[in-house]
Amino acid sequence: MLNLLSFKQASERKFVLKFDRIINNGSVIFKKTVPGNFEINTSEFSSGERVDLKVDNAQLVIDVPASVDMRLNEYSIILILGLSRNVLARIMSNIGLSCQCADSETHYLEIVRQPAAWLKSTFDFDRPKGYSILGRRTINVGATIRGNNPPAIEFKTAPNITAIINQEVNSLPSQITGIPELLIASKIITTLWNGEMQDSPTDKSYSDFIQQPFEKKLQQIHKGEFPVSCQGIRDMFLHAALGFPDFQARAVNACNYAPQFEDLVAYAHATAEVYVSSIDKWVLTDPWTGFMLINQKGEYLSAEDFSCNDGQLFVLPLIEQIVQSHMGPSKVVSKITRRPSETVINEYTYTQGGHVPNLNTYFRYLEYIRARLNIGDVSPENDGSS
Repeated sequence: MLNLLSFKQASERKFVLKFDRIINNGSVIFKKTVPGNFEINTSEFSSGERVDLKVDNAQLVIDVPASVDMRLNEYSIILILGLSRNVLARIMSNIGLSCQCADSETHYLEIVRQPAAWLKSTFDFDRPKGYSILGRRTINVGATIRGNNPPAIEFKTAPNITAIINQEVNSLPSQITGIPELLIASKIITTLWNGEMQDSPTDKSYSDFIQQPFEKKLQQIHKGEFPVSCQGIRDMFLHAALGFPDFQARAVNACNYAPQFEDLVAYAHATAEVYVSSIDKWVLTDPWTGFMLINQKGEYLSAEDFSCNDGQLFVLPLIEQIVQSHMGPSKVVSKITRRPSETVINEYTYTQGGHVPNLNTYFRYLEYIRARLNIGDVSPENDGSS
């Protein structure tokens, strides 16, 4: 497997990539947008402005034309790499294996670009170099599926959640309402989304925000005073969970590669798991998307189950609908309504906030984090670290 060793943004539109093997030839396709279909032998894959690259052994440089990176939309850079059979044969021989392969091997790597102009027009957010995100690929980037557990997420005050939680949960399947832990998760999520929340990027301090009392934070996000993403909603969920003595929840950070290069953003998602005592299992319960997953047998999935699953999956909604406020060009705010029951998890989608890859793209690398109050000790069996 070909490995990407480094990725650096040398200037606004210049990228330097280094691999662990000598590259025989390379070219790049600048797409007009982010393609949904990504089969290498299709016309959609090969369409676009194509440029041959100069390869220096295992390193190559991508220079993006200004006309391309000034677009007011996200787009894909498709890097196509050729590795000759002679190189493959030598590598295989060095480890004592015969090479029964074709004359050449072709790899691809997608870099999703969010140009500075698009970020400004979409979110009124300044990022002079834009963002480059690791997309689909046939090469290896990063390490294992499960990382080391980082320090706990700590909150300074206990939430008075039972006084404000929405006690009515309607139109949900019995697989949710019939399990006490999942019913509590549903009620917390319903309470969190009961407001006019904004999902746009912000320069405000998240570390300052998250340490405030739960009730104050909830008021701010419901009024749209502090924009939140999946991490913000997830951490609010964890804070609220600490208000229920026998309810256990833990954070899950999922991304498509790790450890990250400084200039290459991972597709990442902050979600959570809840411990269901009747089946002795941690179950994926996503506060941001408002659903959980089951397989064909009706079994509840954990984050790791989902990352390894190649069969058919079904969505179980934890909330009937989610309404978000999105700040776009000229600071015009529009509302986006999502119904978790209608979620398609295996396809690329497009929203006002940009392209969203299929959900399992995010779950290649998992990291688990417990949540706790920083007043008193938390017993090992209840800290969510198992």
